[in-house]
Amino acid sequence: MDRGPFGKKRPVVATSAVPALRAAVTQLDPSIPLYELSSMEEQLHEATATSRFLMRLLAALGLAGLVLAAVGVYGVVAYGVAQRTREIGVRMALGATGRQVLTLTARGGLRPVALGLVTGLMLSIALTRAMGSVLRGVSATDPLTFICVAGVLLIASLIAVYVPSRRAARVDPARALGAE
Repeated sequence: MDRGPFGKKRPVVATSAVPALRAAVTQLDPSIPLYELSSMEEQLHEATATSRFLMRLLAALGLAGLVLAAVGVYGVVAYGVAQRTREIGVRMALGATGRQVLTLTARGGLRPVALGLVTGLMLSIALTRAMGSVLRGVSATDPLTFICVAGVLLIASLIAVYVPSRRAARVDPARALGAE
């Protein structure tokens, strides 16, 4: 087995058949030149190399976009929770427990995330129908893809809400009220 340009295993052309093939063609018509003999599988592999490269490039760009979206969601939600430090200090000074503060900030942070996920999924389903003609082997509304993307963004959002909320639940009320 030989490895192609992308590391995929592919069979080596049987070199023992080449002399017999040359002899048979020469016997039929000596003026026919034979060069670059290869199997149909190799021909197909070379013919689809550009398409495979573009597919992998688009997949990498899609993954980069997903990571950027997750980081963006984390930043926006964490900033929103951090802006409520004084409010949290007041609530804790009035007797709110850390668990209540955690629940309050998590609920407030996840509301826009849930709205964004629902809106994004609806728009994605609508827009992918236009891309259906360029997809091969995957439907435009592949549920696994939508679930994975929404799951990654939801996990990033949960972390984005939990980390600052936990920090806010531990804040000293006197320090939070004194901070401007």
